[in-house]
Formats: sequence, structure tokens, C-alpha cells
Amino acid sequence: MIVAAAAAEGGWAPESFPDPQKDFRACGRDVGSWVCDPDGVLGRKGGNLLEGRIRAIAAGEGAAGESPCGAGEYPGFQFAIAVANKLAMAPGDTPAQAARKLAEHLHGGWGVGHAACDDGVLVLLAISDRQIYVSTGKGARARLSDYKVAGIIDGMRPHLVQGKYVAALSHALHSIDEGLKPTPWYLPDGAGGIIAAFVVICVVFYLKMFSGSGQANKFGDFKAKLEQLKQDQKAVKENRYNCKTCPICLEEFEQEVRSGAGVTASQDVDQAGELGAEGTFTTPTAPKGTEPTVSASSGPTAMASNPVAAPSETASSRGGGEEPRKRTPLSLPCGHAFCEECIGGWLEKEKNSCPICRKPIDGTDARPATSPGVSTRTWDEQAYADEFVFRLGSIGRLYPGYATPTNLRRWEDDFRLGRMLDTSPAEWLSAGSTWHSEGWSGGMGAFGGGGCSRGNGGAGGSW
Repeated sequence: MIVAAAAAEGGWAPESFPDPQKDFRACGRDVGSWVCDPDGVLGRKGGNLLEGRIRAIAAGEGAAGESPCGAGEYPGFQFAIAVANKLAMAPGDTPAQAARKLAEHLHGGWGVGHAACDDGVLVLLAISDRQIYVSTGKGARARLSDYKVAGIIDGMRPHLVQGKYVAALSHALHSIDEGLKPTPWYLPDGAGGIIAAFVVICVVFYLKMFSGSGQANKFGDFKAKLEQLKQDQKAVKENRYNCKTCPICLEEFEQEVRSGAGVTASQDVDQAGELGAEGTFTTPTAPKGTEPTVSASSGPTAMASNPVAAPSETASSRGGGEEPRKRTPLSLPCGHAFCEECIGGWLEKEKNSCPICRKPIDGTDARPATSPGVSTRTWDEQAYADEFVFRLGSIGRLYPGYATPTNLRRWEDDFRLGRMLDTSPAEWLSAGSTWHSEGWSGGMGAFGGGGCSRGNGGAGGSW
């Protein structure tokens, strides 16, 4: 560590930069890793978030899928990240040259990628020198051209200018993963190739114009849903909560409903629903395929992964700019309110219980009345937690690219333990991303022995 600190003072040279597999503590990691951050620029949390995505890509779970020569524990492409506060400069070198030398040295020295096809990628950030370099092995370069890499670096700059280094590297990992996706077909020579190229350009332009903005809108909707949960939780604590959206589809009601624990049928059914002659809830019609089959007690992760836990798509979750229509609210005797369409599907299947608390809809298990002046605050907050956990499951179902199991469990704990919802993990996402790392603090095995000698590529830049 003393040698590393001394090296860092004068800048990191290729021979002094630590190896995250052999000297992981000098890299700011607790176990063998594919991320080296000797100056603590990313912090452990940031390093874990990036490592989680690197691990998923290496497992073949990213957009790129499995590498042509991938095998064993890591059949996907192998990525590494190196972050230096300052570079050591050899006589006559520019910062850009020093960054490239260090990146290529680490790429080969660490053995990033599979040896059979050199499909590894290493991303280097030099903070004080404001340099980026992305080194690609021969196998990775076959799919990810130097021109594409330069474009990815352009996308990192807005984050880097703001000092958001984890966000910049998140963007790089996502974009490189997308860039490594296999091409499903090739362009033939001659006129046919020109026509095909024109078609490809038109398709890419369309996707950029519409799909990209849709993803940005979808991310914005996801964050808005989380923010609404925070506001609802605050309202409960201040005893002023009114239900504004359906817990299943999360779409807005035509009118607010006094929903949740302690609200009886007599308070709400008259304004938002109706009871049959024998005290059973009148079942409205609803489209098939929207019936949830799990309750809040299952937890948001189980609800999110259940294929019929909530409608798979709503106007807001599609992110296409379509204005969602407001829904007609209906309240059950337990006090929980849903939109007409969603509760109709549930009642058609389950017949006699609330999706959230599973209490009978005939009111036989309604909450007993309390004497005037008796506080029900503690009971209410605990019961409202079930509703909010249920809503978390709906968010996980509608926004699977952003609401990861790890975050869902963390947010459930916030509700169960009476803490205010902490949505800060969502801030690690960039608006154009379709994935979010769950983080990984466990160890990573050795690289595959790849390198970046003959036929390697890459690109660099500054900010």
C-alpha cells in the first residue's frame, strides 16, 4: 500500500497500477474484482454497482449475450474498469498517449477476455488528466468498431463534466454491451448492399427518434411512480393520505379515494363502488390477463416476477408519450381501492378477497370500530405498508429494467421498518439506460487470459 500511495502521488504508471485479482485491497475492493479504483474515486458503493453489471455481462445476461468463444463460469464478454486520479507521464508523452499506454498495458497484463478470441474490453478513466480510453481486444473489435467506441465516449462526457464518474462508467458499460450485440445479417456487395444500407439507416433513425425518447419517458415515469410512493408515505404519517392511483396498474383515478387501513365500506363504497343485495361486492367486467395472483405478503419481488401480478403494460409504462386515461375507482370493504378494470379481473378469478390484504369482500373480516379519541396511527402505518409494498410489486412488474430485486427488497424494508422510502439507488440510472445493476460485492474469478496485442482496437478522448 505504501508503494501504491507513493506511485499515486506522482501518477500511476503501467508498472505500478495494482491488479484487482492479485492486490484487490490496493484497488479499493474487498475481494478479487474486475474493477480497480486505487484512489477511491468511485467509492465501494459505486464500485459494487459497476461490478454487478460487469458480472451480469460476463455471465452472458447482457444484450451482447454469450461470446463466440465464451465458456465456463463467464460465457459472456469480459469487461474491466480502471480508474486513476493521475497518470504518470513518460518524457514526450501527452496525457492521451499516457492513457492509451496504461489502458493497453492493463488489458494485456490482467488478461481481460477469453484467450481464444481476445474478446475483452477495458475502460480507463484518468480524473485529474481528464482522459478516457477504451481498449478492445480483437474479438470485441470485430463487433465494436473504434468509431462506435468514440461515439460511446461522446455519451460519457456530459456525466464526466458534472463529476458523475459512476454514471459515466454505467453509460459506457451499457453502450458497449449494446454495441457488442451480434449482427443478425450482413450487407451483400453491389446495388443490393446500397439498398440494404439505406434501409438500415432508416430503421436506426426511426429507433433513435422514437425508441430512445420512449426509454427516457419510461425512466421518467418510473421515477415519478417512486416519488408518488414517497409522497403517499409522508401523507400517511401526517394522517392525510388519499388514494389517487390504482395499486395494480398505477394509473390515476378520476377522483381521490379515502383508501387503506381503517376505512370501511360505508365510507367509500357509496362514492366509488357498490355492494350487492347480499353484501357481496358487485364484480365489474375487465379484460383477461390482468389478474394478480399474489398479495403484499408475498413481497414486491415475487409480485414483480409473477407474470400476472399486474398488467404487463400501461400507457405510462410504455413510455411512448401516450396520455393515460383516468380510471374509475372502486373500493372494497377493507378500504383498499382499485380501478374498475383491474379489480374486475381479480374478482373474476379470486372471487372473494382483496388483492392487498386478502380480507373477504363481504366485510366479515373488516377492522373493528374504535372508541372516539383512540389513536390508530401505529396500526394504520403498519397496514398501509402492505398497500405500499403491493405498489412496489406493481412498479417492479411495469418497470423491470429499473426496479431490480435488490432495490425492491431494500424499499420493502423501508416500509416494513417505518423508515422513509430511500429512492437514492434510482439516481444511479441514466435516463437512456434500460438496465440497472443490482450491485455485487462478492468476488469475481480470474479473467480468461485475453489480451490486446495484434488486431486490438479502441479509442480515447478527454472532457
